[in-house]
Amino acid sequence: MAHTFYGTHVTRWRFDHEIKSDMVLVQDQNQVVFVAPDESHEIYLKTRRGSGQQAADELFLSSHLILEDNDPRTAATRADDYLDQFLETLSVISSAFYRIKRRVMVADWTPGLTRRRVIIYKEFANPHVPLYGLSQDLIDSVAKLSVNPIPLDVRLAMARWSRGVAATSSPEQFQYFWYALEILAEHLKPAIRVPSKCPHCTGDLYCQSCEKVPLHRPYPKQALQMLVQKHVGENHAKLFKIMDEARNRLLHGEDRKVIERELDIGWEALSDDLGRLTWIVLLDTLRQITANGSPDGVTLEFLQSNTFVHYHVELGTEGEFGAHHADPANPLIDEFQPNLEIKMIVNEHENKGQQSKTN
Repeated sequence: MAHTFYGTHVTRWRFDHEIKSDMVLVQDQNQVVFVAPDESHEIYLKTRRGSGQQAADELFLSSHLILEDNDPRTAATRADDYLDQFLETLSVISSAFYRIKRRVMVADWTPGLTRRRVIIYKEFANPHVPLYGLSQDLIDSVAKLSVNPIPLDVRLAMARWSRGVAATSSPEQFQYFWYALEILAEHLKPAIRVPSKCPHCTGDLYCQSCEKVPLHRPYPKQALQMLVQKHVGENHAKLFKIMDEARNRLLHGEDRKVIERELDIGWEALSDDLGRLTWIVLLDTLRQITANGSPDGVTLEFLQSNTFVHYHVELGTEGEFGAHHADPANPLIDEFQPNLEIKMIVNEHENKGQQSKTN
């Protein structure tokens, strides 16, 4: 969400985030401070108490990152990167889990001010979820699928696909969907023998000594490519190439944003494409298992999603609040904690679930 800050001389910003973590500050410390070696930014961490009934619900880390930049958009990007890097390093140092739960506020933190411009953020869940779609017919389909034993590797693929659907990050979804498709490709691998391919031109490799093209059972990658070809059609080669390269670079530790930029992809769209493909293969496999065990035929009902992306709504309200600092030239975090209630009213959504049948 883009916002406009008025003025051209604002150079100091404070970015507040709520951090979900396995660890908070030791009880005798009000705050801890990280100062970047190059002095590009400072991060102040405090323990805050929420409204939950248990310690795991009540206590969280409040992060306050301060940096200087004349452009607020550039400052916001830098702040996100700095905080991510800091929490990743802290996770290794402390052997604990840290995750940015939400952005709380951005404030003009220029020393000397007695009134400060701020944007206060409130995050809301997707107002169109959950859908009114779960019916007895779908539960009956689960029962019909449960009649015949489902092989362990297919169940493992189902578990990976389910984790992908639940994942909130599209690159993470992509990885789980890929794992599921790899498992299914190995399970469905045909008994045919295929030639090895040249890594440059993809032509069949030829042995001059034997004067033959050596054949073998499909390697895992070949089995996966054959599965994509079967279910995608004429654009299978392009889709597989993009997915395969994205998968290789992602699993070898390359930055997700760099992969997205250099491959000219969007993780949301790519994850959706792979998710739908994996779902089709999984459904086709389950239908075949059911058909083999039920000679008289069984009718299954199912729902197909048009996206697996988890959306949320973030509202930012810009305003100006009085700042009462003991020393305005040296403002303290605890001296400025504006609180503003933000509500979103949404009309009740219609049932948008689409139900289909298959035999």
